[in-house]
Amino acid sequence: MAKKPSLGTVPIFMAGDKQYISYPGELRKRTNTELVFYCRNQMEKTNFKTGFCGVNEAGKWYYEISAKDKLKIISYYLKEYMTNWSYLNSSLLDTLAGVYDSFL
Repeated sequence: MAKKPSLGTVPIFMAGDKQYISYPGELRKRTNTELVFYCRNQMEKTNFKTGFCGVNEAGKWYYEISAKDKLKIISYYLKEYMTNWSYLNSSLLDTLAGVYDSFL
């Protein structure tokens, strides 16, 4: 089993910050607020997060990626996990939450 991560798995290491997508929705429900603002940097280009998985997002946000491409990304991650058991560590739950918030 390889221990060297592939470039397509780099977003896994950044999964911890993806809860910013779900937390505002939870707060909206708790506080009975109807409007939530999500702010993103239009200048930030992150095509590498999907490109190394074989998916060309063409400038789309994660929530705009087609179901077919999301399935490709998840399949890519599953294949990588099966060939590199080093990914199975204490950060697994955080990683799964980040993938869920980003792609599902």
